[in-house]
Amino acid sequence: MSTNDIAKQSDISIQVGLNSEKHPVKIEWMAQDSGLDGKKESKAMMLAFWDKIEKSTMRIDLWTTEMTVEEMQFFTYETLRSMADS
Repeated sequence: MSTNDIAKQSDISIQVGLNSEKHPVKIEWMAQDSGLDGKKESKAMMLAFWDKIEKSTMRIDLWTTEMTVEEMQFFTYETLRSMADS
């Protein structure tokens, strides 16, 4: 896809607050075209990019210190289920 093929661009912003030990304590995100107003807070995120040149995946997996193991298990299950739907 060339730059001429892009009809519109949209920004997605992610902010991660870290404690003194550099562990995530707050994750906020905002997307221009999400239909939501303002920043949304989250306890965890998984972000993956496919590098088209290197043919490899670059990932960022973060969760806040307040996320429970039960929530992590459910989050992982929901993520895998969503990937299967894709």
